[in-house]
Amino acid sequence: MLDPRGNAVKIILVFGTLSVLVNFQEGYSNSYPNTAFLTFKEYINNSYIEREDPKGLQEWQFTWLWSGMLNVWFLGYLVGTFATPYLNDNYGRKTSLLLSNIVSLIGTIVATSSIPLRWPELFFFSRVLASASCGVSFGSLIIFLQETTPTEQRGLTSFLSEVAFVAMDMLGMGFGMDVVLGKYLAGLIGFGAIPGILAILVTLPMKETPKYLLINRNNRKAAMEALIYYRGEREDNEKVLEEMLKESDDKIGMPVVQAIREVFVTKHLRKAFMIGVLALQMVVGNWPMMYLSTDLLEAHFNSSIAQLSSFLFTLGNFLASLCGMFCVDKYGRRPMLILFGILNILSMAGYVLFDRLSFYVHQSFSYGCIVSLVAYGVTYGGALGPIAFFITSELVPQRFRSLVQSMVFAVNTVNNFVFSFATLPAYQYFDVWSFIPLFIVPSVVCIFYLIKTLPETKGREIHEIVDDLARASAVDYSKIKPVNGTRHRPNTTIISEILSRLTDTRTYDKRLRPRYGDKPVDVGITIHVSSISAVSEVDMDFTLDFYLRQTWQDPRLAFGKIDMRFETIESLTVGVDYLERLWKPDTFFPNEKKSFFHVATTHNSFLRIDPDGTVFTSQRLTVTATCPMKLHLFPMDSQKCKLEIESYGYSVLDIIYFFNKSSESISRSEFELPQFVLIDVQISSKIEKLSSGAYSRLQCVFLFKRNIGFYIIQIYLPSILIVVISWVSFWLSRDATPARVALGVLTVLTMTTLMTTTNAAMPKVSYVKSIDIFLGVSFLMVFSSLLEYAAVGYISNPQAPPPIPPRMSASAVMVSTPTSRHEYTAASQYSVDRCLPSVTSIRPSDIDKYSRVVFPLIFVMFNFVYWCYFYSISGAELNNSDF
Repeated sequence: MLDPRGNAVKIILVFGTLSVLVNFQEGYSNSYPNTAFLTFKEYINNSYIEREDPKGLQEWQFTWLWSGMLNVWFLGYLVGTFATPYLNDNYGRKTSLLLSNIVSLIGTIVATSSIPLRWPELFFFSRVLASASCGVSFGSLIIFLQETTPTEQRGLTSFLSEVAFVAMDMLGMGFGMDVVLGKYLAGLIGFGAIPGILAILVTLPMKETPKYLLINRNNRKAAMEALIYYRGEREDNEKVLEEMLKESDDKIGMPVVQAIREVFVTKHLRKAFMIGVLALQMVVGNWPMMYLSTDLLEAHFNSSIAQLSSFLFTLGNFLASLCGMFCVDKYGRRPMLILFGILNILSMAGYVLFDRLSFYVHQSFSYGCIVSLVAYGVTYGGALGPIAFFITSELVPQRFRSLVQSMVFAVNTVNNFVFSFATLPAYQYFDVWSFIPLFIVPSVVCIFYLIKTLPETKGREIHEIVDDLARASAVDYSKIKPVNGTRHRPNTTIISEILSRLTDTRTYDKRLRPRYGDKPVDVGITIHVSSISAVSEVDMDFTLDFYLRQTWQDPRLAFGKIDMRFETIESLTVGVDYLERLWKPDTFFPNEKKSFFHVATTHNSFLRIDPDGTVFTSQRLTVTATCPMKLHLFPMDSQKCKLEIESYGYSVLDIIYFFNKSSESISRSEFELPQFVLIDVQISSKIEKLSSGAYSRLQCVFLFKRNIGFYIIQIYLPSILIVVISWVSFWLSRDATPARVALGVLTVLTMTTLMTTTNAAMPKVSYVKSIDIFLGVSFLMVFSSLLEYAAVGYISNPQAPPPIPPRMSASAVMVSTPTSRHEYTAASQYSVDRCLPSVTSIRPSDIDKYSRVVFPLIFVMFNFVYWCYFYSISGAELNNSDF
């Protein structure tokens, strides 16, 4: 009944139910202490009073005791995390889940018993027991879900684990409110026994994962049965098992200590470990927020609003995770993790900002804390939290998957304990300023590392991802080695005679290709790029100097069959003039603008003929080829420029081009470009169908990454300095009109000039480039600085009352007639304005004072978002370049 058999709806229902039941303990037990905080405080304090301590606990004693009681969870979780690799690799994923569910149920029973017994120490012990079980179940569940679902659904089911966790957070937060079970701790805690029992009953009938049975147990029959159980009867099941076997290696069964050493000495495994650790470091702040959000908000609101806001924080977290679950397989892990990570950092920074503004400026800013808290939950649940927890298992092979994931979780658990334990005391000593070193700064460091190294895993088999990581981490030591052959020295007169006989017009017609009327001639191509002199975004082209080497076989030139005395000759290297007497392919470059051969001091080419008639030519030439560019990310863009090679007149019936040495067919010298870095060169071939026939075409695709250093020095830094200079106006006296106006106009004109000169050196494209956004916002900032002084000047000058018409008295002004009962004269309106309360007015000095903070803050936040966003997009474009 529980077997999904490949049904998508059943997969979501079954694995969703399993995720909810398995993660219930961890989510529920760590969220109800938040909203039931005061009830727990009363319970603990009363227990000490009943032990003949009439004063109970002092505030500082309770703070440390409660912090320890909450954060001991991480110590138990750490024990469970260390046990996970052993249990998973020796007893399987299903058995690990079953054992952890049983221990979790025992922990719930012990915790419930501690309430009527008035033993907080027993509650403390129960959290250690429950957390150890959760350390095993959480890691085992992620691996279980990933190994039982198809590749195209792996992201969705992996998301289920975190969605369920967040849902249980929300449930625990809601049940912990005073209006539900917040006043009844025994019922609040004991409720967890119901899902604990159901988790055991649901796990029992399930089968072990196919990948574990196939690779770890070497039981192909059981693996096929499990595959059918989870994915159904499909024709490609055997192929799926073969695909799974690609993750197998000789390291299966390696001792744990040796495996840990292997992780740290193997570069791609170490990189996967670092990615997992830093991704989870970004979500460390979620635990203190989950524990302490009610307590934090009570600094601004009463208890009811604080509890409701905490619930909204968890609700937003949950709803966002539901949306993210259906988006992760569509948009990918990398862009979602990076985007939501940046927004998460900004949300935390927003909380700090609004908290300080509520104290220093006005109490109404405190509602910004609620908005920032909810935004923090949404960005966590929408992508950051779920992806951070399962991304590690997609980066490592089967043998190391459970180990590396457990190592990552262990480091994260220690970090969670340290940061969560320190948060409440640090908050009491340093207020919200403590969030900056605890959460914001580490997250900023982590996001930059992930932007640089995180690969995309969407829709890819694990072994493909691992192979890519390994290739990216490897060092290429390959070098081209010349082949030196020993040559005989035959009589040159005989050689000349042979050359003349080979091209005798009676037996050789250069107008006809080799094997005319038979199979096409295979023309092998290799290219050595000596330099790339220009890549122009204005002309949309690039110029390269290279050696074009072509080889083909012409049986009519097989000189080894003419006279046996010369069979030992490896090849004949002759003057290029001889090439004019031979047939040669009519190779050209379809996308060239102009090209020329090098002729100094003589024609730069050579010809070699092998005994079997194989012809090898090499020619040096310079080609300027078209390169259509997309400049949306300029100057953080990457460009792909193609050099196409094709026969001008021979179709595929006569000539087939191919790269003679596969991936080594393109080589290059060491050279540098002023504006670009040549990242990679890729080759491909295709059949180009034209109106005159089908032609064989080769493509060399050069991937360039633009150097941004020039633009930082010449454009970005001057723009930033101009914006900063415009802020000097806020510190000048508002009576210094000439100085402030001159400064504002000067900065506006300078920005205008900078924008004009920048765009003059660019092609006239019809879309917005990234540099346009930066310059546009910078221009808006300096223009706003000028407008700010206009506002200050307007408010500084009081308005004089308009003159009363000479024939109207003051009494006449106040007269109202039946035909104009709501009409007032200007003088009467002025008298009314004079009577308005003065509290609604804004002082000019306030505008300058606020501008000194708001303008720099807006510009700094813009720069942070701008650089993080475009740098991540440019990195994603570079990593996902489709050649």
